[in-house]
Amino acid sequence: MAAADARLFSAPVGDPRCAPLRLRFFATLAAPAFAETFDPSRVQEALRESVTRCGREVVTCHLHTYAPQGCSLVTQMTGGWIVLHTWPEVGLSTIDIVHAGSVRAATEATFVRRAACLFATALGWTVVEVDLTFAH
Repeated sequence: MAAADARLFSAPVGDPRCAPLRLRFFATLAAPAFAETFDPSRVQEALRESVTRCGREVVTCHLHTYAPQGCSLVTQMTGGWIVLHTWPEVGLSTIDIVHAGSVRAATEATFVRRAACLFATALGWTVVEVDLTFAH
């Protein structure tokens, strides 16, 4: 962890290094037998449940399905949004979680990691690649 990131994780509430902060979590997920078991409604429900279990409120959720398979899902939640794209034919999905506002970096980093892991676990998927960035 870079020194600047370490300071963000330990800065007290109200410290200018904490706000405004934009956190972006991007992960690639792998799903064995994804094409055979793919259900867009199940994907949407798993994402809603993951967000709720992490203490956030889902404001809106829009699901777009593709023929013959696959979906994109945009979920607006309190403090940010989640964009999910799936490619069942190759067994991959990406999830992009963004939180913007006056937040403590450690709290939000924990939230996005937990939400992504809960989501992947609910569907039997595996997180294979992660990128977590902070920006002011």
